Amino acid sequence: IKLIETFVLNNMQLHLICNSFGSNITSSLRSFFTRVNYDYDNKYLIQLTARSDGSSKFGPNNQTATFPSASVGWRMSSEDFFNVEIINDLKVRYSYG
Repeated sequence: IKLIETFVLNNMQLHLICNSFGSNITSSLRSFFTRVNYDYDNKYLIQLTARSDGSSKFGPNNQTATFPSASVGWRMSSEDFFNVEIINDLKVRYSYG
């Protein structure tokens, strides 16, 4: 069994070629990742993330899958009422995905 891995970074493709008993099996994987951060007044934070994966190993009617996530945060230590000397940065965050 011979395994050759080829990584192509320009278009984010991964090719694995497995040569076993004279037959060639070729598969490919393509992934895209994007993230958007929003910060209002260094207190209120929003982050949106999406990853999309495509693979030749997925079913013929389902070649791609998308995985979204989101989070919101509140930096309590930036509020005027927060006056705790031993804590210099306190942030509450909720995320999903």
